Amino acid sequence: MKRLLTDFRYMVCLQGLILFGVLWGVWYVNYYYHLWWLEGYSYFTTLPDFAVIQALFPDDALKYVGAFLLQLFYEPIWGAAIQAGFAVWIFLCGAMVVGCLFKSAVKMLWLAALPLPFFVVGQFWDLSLERSIGWCLVALGMAVAVWIVARLKKIDWRPLKVLCHPIVRMVVPILSLCLSVYFLIGFDKGYQNQEMFGRLEYYGEHKRWNEILKVVTPQAAQRNQLLRTYALLALAETGRLPDYMLRYGITNSTEFLFFNREVPFCRNFNSLFYRSVGLPNEVIHQCYQMGLQSFFGFSFTELRRLVDTYLEIGDYPLAQKYMEVLSYSTFQDEWIKERMPRLEAIKGTSPNYRMVGKAFTVDTFLETMSSVYDRSPDNRVYADLLLCGILADKNGNQFYQVFQIIAKHLFAKGERIPRYYEEALLLVSSHEKEVLTQYTISKESRERFQDFMQMAKSNRLSAAKRKYPDSYWTYVF
Repeated sequence: MKRLLTDFRYMVCLQGLILFGVLWGVWYVNYYYHLWWLEGYSYFTTLPDFAVIQALFPDDALKYVGAFLLQLFYEPIWGAAIQAGFAVWIFLCGAMVVGCLFKSAVKMLWLAALPLPFFVVGQFWDLSLERSIGWCLVALGMAVAVWIVARLKKIDWRPLKVLCHPIVRMVVPILSLCLSVYFLIGFDKGYQNQEMFGRLEYYGEHKRWNEILKVVTPQAAQRNQLLRTYALLALAETGRLPDYMLRYGITNSTEFLFFNREVPFCRNFNSLFYRSVGLPNEVIHQCYQMGLQSFFGFSFTELRRLVDTYLEIGDYPLAQKYMEVLSYSTFQDEWIKERMPRLEAIKGTSPNYRMVGKAFTVDTFLETMSSVYDRSPDNRVYADLLLCGILADKNGNQFYQVFQIIAKHLFAKGERIPRYYEEALLLVSSHEKEVLTQYTISKESRERFQDFMQMAKSNRLSAAKRKYPDSYWTYVF
C-alpha cells in the first residue's frame, strides 16, 4: 500500500477518480433539470453550410464543439459526466506538467489541483461550453509544451522541503475539491433558481401539472413571477384555479402570460400555455421567438415542439420538414423514430387548422381567452382562465356578465360553483339581488361573506382581511 501511495500514476488515477465522482454527483443531484435544459437551448447539425460557417471563426468553432457535446445533456447522467470530465481533464493536464518538471512528482501532485476552483467558479453559467472547452485546450497546450521542453532538455526541479510535506500534499487537494463543490452549490443562489426554472420547463413539457404545484408553493410564487405564472397554468390544468388562485400572489390578468419579455424561459412558457389552450399558430409563433434567443437561431426544444405541433394538426409537409432538419443532428434518431408512425398516419390528409369562429389576435390575455372560449364553450379550463382573469382585474360587473353566459354550459345542472366565483357573486349580489336566487351558493360562503361585511362596516376591515386572508373580498378591498 505504501508503495502505491508513492506511485505517481496510481495517485493521479486515484485523485482523478475521486474528483470525477464527487463533481459528477454534485452536478447530477443538484442540477439534473438544468443539464436537461441546456440541451434544449442548444442546437447542433451536420449540414455542411451550417458546419462551414462555424468553422470559419475560432469563437464559433468552440461553440460548435460545445453544441455537439450539449446533445448528450438530454440525458443528464451524461451531461453531469461531461461537466465533471472537464475538471478532470484540467487536473490530468496539470498532473502531466508536474510529472515533467519534478523528479519526485508524486510529492508535488497537489499543484495539479490548484486550478480547479478557478475553473469551476465560472462553469455553471457557461451555457455554450465555450469557456470549458477553452480551458481544456489551454491546459492541453501547456501540458504538451512542457512535455516537449522536457524531452529536449532534462528538467529536474527540486522544490523546498516544506512544499513536499505530507500535510501540504493532503490538505491542498482536499481544500481545492471542497472549494470547487462550494462554488457549484453555495456560491451563487442563481444556480438554484436556474435549476428550478429548468424543472418547471421539464414538468410543463411533460404535462406534469401536479408536480409543478408540489415544488411551487404559494409563498414561493408570491416572490417570483415565473414561478407564479407556471403555478397558475398548473392550477388551471388541474381544475383548481378558481379555488386557490389568490394564494399564489396574482395581482392582475397579465400575470397569466409573459408580454414583451424576450427571455427563453418566458417564451417557452408562452408556447406551453398556448399549447394548453389549443392555439397551434401561436405555439409556432412563440417557438420561433424562442429560437431567436438561442445561440444559433434554432434550438432543439423549439424544433421538437414544432414537430409535435405540426403532427397534432396534421400538417404532413411541415412535420416532415422539421423532422428531416432534426435528423441531421447526432442523437435525435430515437426521438424521430418514435414519431414516424404519427407522421405516416397523416400522410395524404389535409391539415386540421381550426376555422371555427372569427379570426382574432392575441393582444391581451382576456381578449385571447374570450375568443378561445367562444370556440369551445364546454371547455372548463378555458372558462376558468377567462373568469379568473376577469377576477384578477377586480372587475366584478364584467365577471357577472360573463359568468351568466358560461354558467349555462358549465353550471346548469347544479354543479358546484368554485369558491372565488361564489365570493365574487356575493359581492355582486349587493346591487344584483337576483344573483342569490339564480345560483346555488353554499351556506358556508354566505356566512363568511356576512361576517366579513359586518366587520368591514364596523371599521374593522383590517381584522376582516386577517381573518379571511386569501378571500376574493380581501383581494378586492
